[in-house]
Parts: sequence; C-alpha cells; structure tokens
Amino acid sequence: MSKKRIVVALLLLALAAGIFAVNRQEWASAAKAAPGGQHGAAAPPHGEGIPEHVTYDVLFRQIAALKRKADDLDRRGGGGDDLRKFVYREAKLDDAQAEKLDKIQSEYMRAVAKMDEKAKQIIEGARASRPHGQLQPGEPLPEPPQELKALQEKRNNLTLQARASAREALGEGEFQRFGEFVKEHIARKLKPVEPRGGRPAGLGDNDKGKPRQ
Repeated sequence: MSKKRIVVALLLLALAAGIFAVNRQEWASAAKAAPGGQHGAAAPPHGEGIPEHVTYDVLFRQIAALKRKADDLDRRGGGGDDLRKFVYREAKLDDAQAEKLDKIQSEYMRAVAKMDEKAKQIIEGARASRPHGQLQPGEPLPEPPQELKALQEKRNNLTLQARASAREALGEGEFQRFGEFVKEHIARKLKPVEPRGGRPAGLGDNDKGKPRQ
C-alpha cells in the first residue's frame, strides 16, 4: 500500500469511522437547559446540545491520535507530516493559525494527561474496595467518589480554557468559522451512552488515543 493510501486509511479510521460517546446524563442536562427542554425528553439530534467541553476535548484528543499515527509513519519511512496537519488543513487554517492552535492542543494534552492519571488511580482505588472489583448481582451502580467528581469539573474547565485560548489566538471571526468546522466534523458524530460503573465520561480516557465505539 502506498504512503498516500496509508494516510487516507488512517484518516478514515480516526475521523470518519468512529461514533464518539458522550455521557447520557451530560447530554440530558444540556437538553433540559435548552429552550423548551423537559425532564425525561429524548436526546437532541447528533451535534445539538453537546457541551462545548465534550466537543473540544474530543477534537484535541483526535488531533493527538493523528499525531501519534504520523509519528509512526515517520518511523517507518516518512509521510507523517500531511497526517499531522490534516485537521488544520481541513479547517482551512493558515500556517500561523495552525501553529497557534497546535501549541494550545499540545499544552492541553499534557495537562489532561496528569488529570487522567490521577483519575485512574481514584477509579482503581474505588474498584479495589469491592470484592474482585465487581458489583454483586442486583447491586445498583455506586455514586462516583466526590474526589472524582471534583476532578471531572476541573478537567471540564480546563477544556473550556483551552477553547477560550483558541478563540483568542484565532480572533473572533476566524474562531466562529473554525467552530462551525468543529460542529460539523466532531459534534455531529457524537452520541449518548450510559455511563459504565457510575464513572464520569472523559476521565482516564486520555491514554486511549482513539474514538470509543
């Protein structure tokens, strides 16, 4: 397979084939907050009512995944640069804009990696407190530890801060255009799922580097 075809295959894997997962409770909260939202209402259509911190976390993680794939291509002989710049090019950012956004994304990923490692430790501690780390038959899902809830909120705020940094770096007009790109290529691919084990979505997932299906 040629390098160009490899790149195309990786792009399809990273940006087209997957449907991303969103905590259903978070989606429902956004729906109720919207005009006319009602308790128990069905989730809105894909891309509508998705919290910004979810959308931009997925965006930054997808860019990170493409970078890792690009690095792998370079180790096998080169050709990773196109993949590394793919999102920025598709969003029609110029080189200066892409460089600014890439710096924000890199700093964000370093920060959330630390949070996700801490979350992993909290989750493992909670699992260790139960026999074999599993629920007994018929036992309801436990509430997430308060420490984990606080860490999730801190992580969400960090994502929103990165989004604000992107707005400042690109300027209001360009950021609005970029936001439409993000909505089209990220938010509309999201769907709600039930949280597993009462665990907030997002925490501890930074090391996966790929969409959850």
